[in-house]
Amino acid sequence: MIDTHVKIADKPLEILKVIHSFDPCLACATHLYNKKGEKIVSVNTDALCK
Repeated sequence: MIDTHVKIADKPLEILKVIHSFDPCLACATHLYNKKGEKIVSVNTDALCK
């Protein structure tokens, strides 16, 4: 994920696309954390993901 360009910080769909390219089952929900373990953002693309 290092150096992945994100156009809209609140909707980092580019990150989902990268993750989805490795495993299609992982991209419905993505949670990013900083080095301290603090959540930076959660992105859900499926209304059923929680």
